[in-house]
Amino acid sequence: HLAQIEAIAITDLDGRPISRVKSLGTYHLACRIKANADVGPLVFGWLVRDKRGLDLFGWDMQTGNCEPIPPMRAGEMLKVVIRFQANLGAGSFFVTAAVADTNQHKHDVRFEALEMLVEGSSDIYATSVANLGPRLVEASLQAQIADEKSR
Repeated sequence: HLAQIEAIAITDLDGRPISRVKSLGTYHLACRIKANADVGPLVFGWLVRDKRGLDLFGWDMQTGNCEPIPPMRAGEMLKVVIRFQANLGAGSFFVTAAVADTNQHKHDVRFEALEMLVEGSSDIYATSVANLGPRLVEASLQAQIADEKSR
């Protein structure tokens, strides 16, 4: 590998590693990347899969319209931190991380590097895979939905 993932962790917002997250909580995915040779620019990405291997979420620096990681010299280490909201229902989920060049050639992929245990929320069904953070805005008689007005 020209570049490799040395470490990966989910942390609280103060940078402390954690093993459990709360549904709708905000956390960091932190990754340390090492250049084994002069390399770059680079792109970091990650996936979240369920226990059946179904991709539930995927993101990388290119699709997120972020600047790539600048070129690195052999031996240099870089820390990448991504803020995310755990919009998941209760259960076990698995994080895959990757570092690639800007042409999508992968230098290192860590499949299911982390298990993310999500504590459920009492305000959604226990069987929910996702938590969309619903909030009741209105419940009224004589209501018209916007689409009905145009008929």
